[in-house]
Amino acid sequence: MKEKMLKIFQSKYTYYLLVSVFAILLSASDLKLKLNKNEIYSNKCVFILGIIGVIVAIIYFIISIYVKKKELKHHTIFLLFSLTIGLMYIGASPLFTGSDEHNHYYRIYEITEGNFTTPVQKDNTVGDKLPKSLYNTFTNYNKDNINRNIKIKYSDEFSMMKQKLKKNDKMQYGLEYATEYSNTALYCPIQYFPQIIGFLIGKIFSLGPFWLGELGRIFNLLFYVFICYFFLKKLPRLKTFAVLVLLSPTLLSNATTLSADAFTNALIFGFLTLIICNFYNKKRLSNWEKFSYLLISILLASCKIVYLPFVFLLFILPEECFKSKKEKLSFNIIIILLSCLVGIIWMNYTNIYFDSYYVNTEIQKKNILSNILWYFVVVFRTYMTNFNALLLNVFVGNNMYHSQLPVYSFLSVIYIIIVVISYFIKEKDKKYEKTNFNFWQNIFIILIMLGVLALLTTAIYIQCTANFISVNNPVVVGLQGRYYLAFVLCLLLIGIKPKLSIKKDSNYILLDISLLIHLFVLLQMIVCFVI
Repeated sequence: MKEKMLKIFQSKYTYYLLVSVFAILLSASDLKLKLNKNEIYSNKCVFILGIIGVIVAIIYFIISIYVKKKELKHHTIFLLFSLTIGLMYIGASPLFTGSDEHNHYYRIYEITEGNFTTPVQKDNTVGDKLPKSLYNTFTNYNKDNINRNIKIKYSDEFSMMKQKLKKNDKMQYGLEYATEYSNTALYCPIQYFPQIIGFLIGKIFSLGPFWLGELGRIFNLLFYVFICYFFLKKLPRLKTFAVLVLLSPTLLSNATTLSADAFTNALIFGFLTLIICNFYNKKRLSNWEKFSYLLISILLASCKIVYLPFVFLLFILPEECFKSKKEKLSFNIIIILLSCLVGIIWMNYTNIYFDSYYVNTEIQKKNILSNILWYFVVVFRTYMTNFNALLLNVFVGNNMYHSQLPVYSFLSVIYIIIVVISYFIKEKDKKYEKTNFNFWQNIFIILIMLGVLALLTTAIYIQCTANFISVNNPVVVGLQGRYYLAFVLCLLLIGIKPKLSIKKDSNYILLDISLLIHLFVLLQMIVCFVI
């Protein structure tokens, strides 16, 4: 009897069950406290939360068992996990609760009308003529709801669903803060490609504003999943590490809102995967691969020019990928020049928004250029004082859903641990352990990463900090942990020799832990948006 009890206690499934029960009870307790605080003395919501928690835990458990039994490959695991969890995230987070999701919504709709750029009004406000029904869906006819994206709850969705799209009844957006989408006006239309498809399908079937947004979310998720799935199949090493990063709640939550970040992150992962594949294979680049490099480089430059230095990673491709050194040099230069040209053209166009709305940007630029040493101190101070907060928000954290989702910090710590462990696991195919980037190539990769970091930090300082906090602020304000996921993905390139030998099932354990963390986050989302 004792031996049977010991086996049960040592079983992985027992731990899965215990953690699931703990997550449900903890979330139910949080919800009860929240209800009592709002003087709602009813156990109905707590009971429903418990039922949802049990159902989700069972679904995750079945998926976990299925994955182990079939010994699914990493890309298939990612496909199964991301679609299941992603669709649950979409259902659990009301429309417009994502970071600046209402502004993304207005920008996407504007593009579907054929207006690829946002006009600037005479009073320097930024906005276009769009249907009133979009604004009414977001504000629920209350003009005081300027910060409604941090107040929307499940009960609000019923009124959103009833709202009809009145295409011809338009108003001039930009007349007040709530309808001014100056931040998303900076985004290139191509970044919203998946969401645009969803909106257009909704408009064809004459769906209401709410359903347009939900379709946009779904297609954003599908694009992210498809691109990452496609390149995961090609990735020759660190697959568990890549899956865990791509499945992190921060990335997946972005992919399940109308945010354009999922599009950019998927492209970065695709570009890095191509670099790794060609470096390891050392085969002549096909026309398709050359076109892929060109397309992704141009798209990255148009999406966010701060990621443009990643294009210089083409120089670490081996000479075997080209006919000659001359071809390699000309190929790289052409791609870099075209990418820079596209990035500069779009950046120059967006200057109209900086001149009219982000007026302190130019002042901040001049201050930095006139005192570089002072700016280095600002950056150093920023990362010394905010390092912990940024680190804890990379994979899981309170920055999700416009910083309104309270996530337990131990979840962030656990996710960081499993990602680190996965990075040092030995691969099955040992030839990839022997073929690594050399010392100078690794130095070059690190310099590229530091270049991107410098551009990213500076962009936030001259745009967000200068215009919404103050010019010459002693620290950079506006940085979020999710911005650094691109650097985490760059670790796929760094040439290490993994030394951690683990059992075959250990990869599955790391993925199970990821599932359980998603269970915690999903339940916390329900608690957050109930009342």
